[in-house]
Amino acid sequence: MNKLYIGNVSEQASALDLESVFEQWKIPFSAPFLVKSGYAFVDCPDEKVAMRAIDTLSGKVELHGKVLEVEHSVPKRQRPTCIYGNKTPPPGAEGLSVTLKRGINTPPPSNHTPSTLAPIA
Repeated sequence: MNKLYIGNVSEQASALDLESVFEQWKIPFSAPFLVKSGYAFVDCPDEKVAMRAIDTLSGKVELHGKVLEVEHSVPKRQRPTCIYGNKTPPPGAEGLSVTLKRGINTPPPSNHTPSTLAPIA
């Protein structure tokens, strides 16, 4: 993968600023920088150049008062997702989530049975 994500980019930083950083460190890039609010993307000619950019720049180069973080860009469809992002509790924890919502001194609902509670470690 040759696309890089550049994080912790200052609001004042421009594509030209990032180009000058890469040129100063003699790291070639094969496309213009795409600069957003606080981050940027750039393509490198090959994997070897991308790895060199990460090793050389990430956490070591400051631009407009912020230290740049450089890493491989991961497409959205390949990023890990939160398995509980839909607010569904993990299997066996249904009773536990009810207990936490009720509070310590509130009696359980009438349809509640202790066997549905997950053990607390």
